[in-house]
Amino acid sequence: MRRAALPVCIWILLMCQVFISFATENLIKNPSFEIDHNGWAAYWHTRSYWEGENDVSYTLETNGARTGNRYIKVSTNRENDVRVYQYVKVKPMTVYKLSVWIKAEDIPSGGIGANISIPDSYSYSRDIKETHGKWEQSVVYGMTGRYQTRMPVTLRIGSWAGFNSGTALFDDVRVEEVTMRPAGKKIDSFTFSEDINDEKIQKYFARVNNIRYKSKNLSISILYAILLLSSSILFTLYLFFVRGKRKTLDAIIKFSGEKLYYIFIAILFIVFYIVYIQNFWEITVYDVQLSFLIIMVMAAGVAAYLFRNNQLTPANLAKILIILGIAIRICYFLYTDPGTRQHDIWGAWNHIDYIRHIAKNFTLPAVGTYETYHPPVHYILSAIPYNIVRLFGMQEDYSMRAVELLMVFFSALTLIFIYKIFNKCRINKHALLIGVALACFHPNIIYMSVYLNNDATVFLFYIVSFYYLIKWVDDKSLKNVILLAVFTAISMLTKKSSIVLFPVLGIVFIVEFAKHRHEWKKYVKQGLIFLVIALPLGFSYIIRNYFLFHQDLSYAVPPLGTIMPNNPFNLFYVSIEELLKKPFVAPAPHENTFFLKMLIQTSLFSVFEFPGLEDIAVIMVACYLVLIVLIILNFILFKKEHMKDKGYIFLVNFVSTLVIYFRMRLYSPYDCTQAFRYVAPFIMISLCYFTGRSMARFSSTKYPVLNTIIKGQFWLFCLFTAFFILLIGPPV
Repeated sequence: MRRAALPVCIWILLMCQVFISFATENLIKNPSFEIDHNGWAAYWHTRSYWEGENDVSYTLETNGARTGNRYIKVSTNRENDVRVYQYVKVKPMTVYKLSVWIKAEDIPSGGIGANISIPDSYSYSRDIKETHGKWEQSVVYGMTGRYQTRMPVTLRIGSWAGFNSGTALFDDVRVEEVTMRPAGKKIDSFTFSEDINDEKIQKYFARVNNIRYKSKNLSISILYAILLLSSSILFTLYLFFVRGKRKTLDAIIKFSGEKLYYIFIAILFIVFYIVYIQNFWEITVYDVQLSFLIIMVMAAGVAAYLFRNNQLTPANLAKILIILGIAIRICYFLYTDPGTRQHDIWGAWNHIDYIRHIAKNFTLPAVGTYETYHPPVHYILSAIPYNIVRLFGMQEDYSMRAVELLMVFFSALTLIFIYKIFNKCRINKHALLIGVALACFHPNIIYMSVYLNNDATVFLFYIVSFYYLIKWVDDKSLKNVILLAVFTAISMLTKKSSIVLFPVLGIVFIVEFAKHRHEWKKYVKQGLIFLVIALPLGFSYIIRNYFLFHQDLSYAVPPLGTIMPNNPFNLFYVSIEELLKKPFVAPAPHENTFFLKMLIQTSLFSVFEFPGLEDIAVIMVACYLVLIVLIILNFILFKKEHMKDKGYIFLVNFVSTLVIYFRMRLYSPYDCTQAFRYVAPFIMISLCYFTGRSMARFSSTKYPVLNTIIKGQFWLFCLFTAFFILLIGPPV
């Protein structure tokens, strides 16, 4: 009998072993929160965007758990990104299943609800906003990277682009390795490193998600893009520089004018986007840097050719710099996705929500909350590429990348119009070159070129308005005054801050009227035409919001952050030592108390931090401080001829912008309102102009060594800015 029982026992043990081997291990420690450590769940950590005492609460509850005796409760009274997280060890290139049971209540429909996610990978489960007192499970599958060994499993209310409020209860968290993927389940990426570029991972994603994978040789794709870019640039430059050498070419130029240049740039951006969406998983930092280096070598070749033929004038060199300026913006675009180094894209009715609403509904928002107080032109224009990409059945990420690329295109057009403005002003040829170079390589303008907010759009329309103002001063035709009025109105319909242009327009009109008093009837007529077009159109959205939401011209989203003192020491003190020691804005708001210091910091690096690039940043700050000193000296050593060539227009724009900005700082003394980005679209044209003037003046003294040093530090600033941008790399 005992002998007969032995095989049965062995069989039972073997079957138990089989079942044990198939049972999946939960990698989470304390998954049901039963282990209490000082009143909180052991092994779990907390974090949120807003962490004030009255903003968010985390509690370990004991009444009503799904299983066991405990669960955690997370509540936030304001729109927030609230996280309870734990790092777990994982295997590279392995699929994992994340799951959690959730009760949710009072979570609004605008943002992202309660979910489980891997934050830095932008992968999260189905978000839950209301469960009516019941427990619901939320699940997400994903694969780790080639070298990945850990990941932050996060229980969450909201996300980086979808802040939200309300209450969520979490229980029974599981993270388990998946050997056989359930049918019909999508596999996301859990990696938060460059491992996502690995071809083996991409083949796996394509296979398990039932997507056709096209194996591509990246170098060939990049080569095609470079060849296309090269041919476009070379042909465009050929049209620019060889005018009149051939009759057919001359005829083409007379027929198309500079419109041909804009057409080439537009085609270039469209083709670039097509190449990008086919290869974006595979593009590495090395590819981006190598592409820019090749374009620099080509540009140097064009410059050498022009020099050999005695055509390398400062104006032609400025055009080559514009090409490089466009290229560096495209490189920055490749590093910056819609969730990276952006502003105000979280919470209900953020900039993305505004674009999405117009794209889907073709109507203006029926609310005046958060970013919807902004006029609609930027969001209407952004909805065009958004919808075009969606027509091809692509995901929203591709649509938002198309919007970002549209902003890069706007930034490219802005560079061209800045060149045209300086050329119209007939300023010193070296001043023109310096001014255009600063516009091409000023880091703040480069960051702005991919913002999803309205900064890049209003910058373009403000510069175009400025261009037609300069044209009107030279040629007071009816066409110019109408175009000036239209673009001024469009600027106002893009961002209310464009009102800084009106003092400039008023003073220019008075000056020109005084010069030509005998033609007073003509000026009165044109002034009335301008007002009839610009005022009703430009202020139409402001009037709409005033009647609908009682928002006047000065209304803005109430700022949040640390209140700064309004005293002379806080406003005007600058520590050079501190600037060089800490070039980036401090993450702690109480350290950003000095207005001018933060203004300089944010003009170069915005409110972002760039770990590992501090040394280059210090060099950029030092060179930038020299430029500021030269501009101040140029103002101190003022001469009447400085206001010739329409110089007074740039001065009025500079002063009026600073006055309005300074007033905003006094009436709204928060750390966030000290950022340079609030004035960048309006003051940069004047800053570039006076930098060019100052450099041209102080680099042409009777001291050759001093001249070389002054010129060298400026070009060093431009060079290190390019290095800085190229070294930023993608988000990790």
